[in-house]
Amino acid sequence: MGKIHKVYPSLSEGFYDILCERIKAHNFTDYELTKAVNHVIDTCKYPLPLVAEFISFMRPDGIMEPIEKELTPEEMEVKRVAQEKADKEWLADRDTFNKKLLNYGDDDKDNPFET
Repeated sequence: MGKIHKVYPSLSEGFYDILCERIKAHNFTDYELTKAVNHVIDTCKYPLPLVAEFISFMRPDGIMEPIEKELTPEEMEVKRVAQEKADKEWLADRDTFNKKLLNYGDDDKDNPFET
């Protein structure tokens, strides 16, 4: 929450109370919360964020995280590792496309727009 407070120092204590309550209700992992906070900081269009902007955060592949209840620590770790792997794969695909895009024109072999 310290990162949010640094970026949005005028948010009320009540905002943080409700945000914490909603984060717990949706069983956010530390990893998911960090990603949601960074996303809101990067994309917030208004002077101040809404609680819903943190809670409704979507992954890069556009899939909304399902609400899961009563995960064991082991299940949470499995979920976190799987999410990190999916994020790394998505970033690797993006990086490969960007490399092809940068090299496009050097020869016609790496046309990034062909599959």
